[in-house]
Amino acid sequence: MVGRCKQTLNLHPSTPYLFKKTHLKIISIYFIGNMPTKTEIIKQTREIIEECYNEPTSIFPEHKHFAYLAALCRNHPSADDPEHSWRYVNIDEFMVTDGVNNRGRSLYTVHNGETNIISWNKCCGLKQNPLTDVLRDIVREDTIQFKKESDLYCRECGVKDLPYKRFHVDHIYPFSKIRDEFFLKRQKPTKFGSVHPIGYCLLPADKKLGEDWYTHHKERATYQILCDKCNMSKGAKVSVSLPI
Repeated sequence: MVGRCKQTLNLHPSTPYLFKKTHLKIISIYFIGNMPTKTEIIKQTREIIEECYNEPTSIFPEHKHFAYLAALCRNHPSADDPEHSWRYVNIDEFMVTDGVNNRGRSLYTVHNGETNIISWNKCCGLKQNPLTDVLRDIVREDTIQFKKESDLYCRECGVKDLPYKRFHVDHIYPFSKIRDEFFLKRQKPTKFGSVHPIGYCLLPADKKLGEDWYTHHKERATYQILCDKCNMSKGAKVSVSLPI
């Protein structure tokens, strides 16, 4: 059986971001203690995917499991790889089907008309070091605001006629370099709190570190709008924008 469950992801800024809950102003509200084990996440995910498989209709953003599957994909080990991350973010649709040889269920994503199978089991793994995810989430509100205030065309190739979600906010001076400079004289945290359903945040003991990171990033970050293709191909290079 194919296409038993379909789910459309709309990443317009009005959509709640699970991972922005690490933002310092509200971290105390969402910090929920010990990280769940991989076994616990797999059990919960299997139940959710089975429920989606049995849904008679498509699952839209307001559905109770919409946010969970979006967070699940962002937790895939390849989600941080610029070459492959497009498979796990800005997803247009989810599908749950019978697994290979009718064993279990398979999870698919659809991105710009291309269908890809996702190993939801790999997505359930706890990242060994989710520091970059946490740092990005602390400054996420700034990037959302920049996109809302920008003219949406790619500063690399000039394309204009694309859906909103296919325009990305890119760091002209790469985020990875800003991050690495921040930790030149600071110790990186190695323990993190959890954010439901699958996410990470700084521990309360690292609140000052988070505040310093936000200030450091704000002083150094410069943004530009790129289309998804140009952003994924840029990687961690410093780019030159088209004239505005």
